[in-house]
Amino acid sequence: MRLAAHVIKSVTRLAAFVVDDSQSIRKLLQRTLLGMGFTRVEMFENGKRALDAMKKEVVDMVFMDIQVG
Repeated sequence: MRLAAHVIKSVTRLAAFVVDDSQSIRKLLQRTLLGMGFTRVEMFENGKRALDAMKKEVVDMVFMDIQVG
């Protein structure tokens, strides 16, 4: 039974990176993801910073603008 509780607990702790050059889009996605149950949302204004952070942290999902200016 402890294993099942651990699996459920780990599934509910979702972390995401949001990568976009627009601060308003980053904040909108952050509010949306937190409202959907993500427990941690890190925001970055460019891909380089996100990649640097990925060397140190594990996240479940990455949302990024593919046309960052």
